[in-house]
Amino acid sequence: MEFSKLKSIIEGLLFMAGDEGLSVKQLADILELDATVASDIAKDLMKELKQKKRGIQMSFVAGAFRLTTNPAHSSYFERMAYTPTRSSLSQAALETLSIVAYRQPITRVDIEEIRGVKSDRALHTLVVKDLIEGVGRAEAIGRPILYGT
Repeated sequence: MEFSKLKSIIEGLLFMAGDEGLSVKQLADILELDATVASDIAKDLMKELKQKKRGIQMSFVAGAFRLTTNPAHSSYFERMAYTPTRSSLSQAALETLSIVAYRQPITRVDIEEIRGVKSDRALHTLVVKDLIEGVGRAEAIGRPILYGT
C-alpha cells in the first residue's frame, strides 16, 4: 500500500479513536504492518500536520498517538466553548440532566446504571454549562461525587 494512503488511514483511525488515541502496537495490528514502520508513518504524519500549520495536529501522549487541536488557535476554541449560541444539549445530556434532577443527589455510576451507557461526556457538558454541580461525596468506596442541579 502506498505511503500517502497509509497516512490517510492513520488520520481516520485516530479520529475514530478520539481521546483514547492509538498505541504503536494497535496501529501496527490494524494496518498489518511492522511496529517500527507504523511508528515511522505516524511520526511522518505528525510532522506533516505540524509543518502545514493545520488546525488539527497529532501528539504522542502517554504511549498513544492522538489528534489534538493547534495550540496557536486556542483563543478561538475558548470563544467557541463559551459562546451562548452553543446552548443546545444532546439527547444524552438531556437524559442525564433529567435523571440528575429527578434523583438528586446521584453518583455517576447510578446515572450510568439507569441509562445503561457511559455518561462521562454528558456529565462533563452539564457541569461546564453550569446546569449541574458536585454537591458532595457519597459514603461509598472511592467517595464518588454526588451531582445535583
